[in-house]
Amino acid sequence: MREQKGSPLGFYMLGICALFLASFLLLVVLGAGVYRRTTGSQNQNNQTRALLSYLATVVRANDMSGGIHVREGAAPDGQLLLIAEDGSGYGSRIYPYGEYLLEDYGEVEGEFDPEHALKIGKIQQFEIDWDKDQNSLWITANDNHLLLHLRSEGGVSE
Repeated sequence: MREQKGSPLGFYMLGICALFLASFLLLVVLGAGVYRRTTGSQNQNNQTRALLSYLATVVRANDMSGGIHVREGAAPDGQLLLIAEDGSGYGSRIYPYGEYLLEDYGEVEGEFDPEHALKIGKIQQFEIDWDKDQNSLWITANDNHLLLHLRSEGGVSE
């Protein structure tokens, strides 16, 4: 009887298909990782931009002489406090508390209530610098900067 010998061509085709499938799966896994990092970075950027836009809106809405106050160590955690008021004795008190930036609307000199305050967004860094010469605020939040030129005379009171 005659023995049939198999052709090595079948093994080569099977090997090429396995290599193609492994390469495809590796490409899908790497693409998913890149997509996850890109969308995570985009979400963080959007949150920081929304936070800075909110701060700009609050400051511009109260841009009048004596309407903006910056106080070092006056917040509940002993951190920076930004107060935007309209002269009525009530205003928005913005301060970092825990991992969030909060807005607590109430009497300017009243007690803080961080448990019921509005959470503006997550924050790791919150700084405000006041340039008297140019009448501008430099707000830094999460390593992003916002420069606001105030229209009112008198600028920021401390």
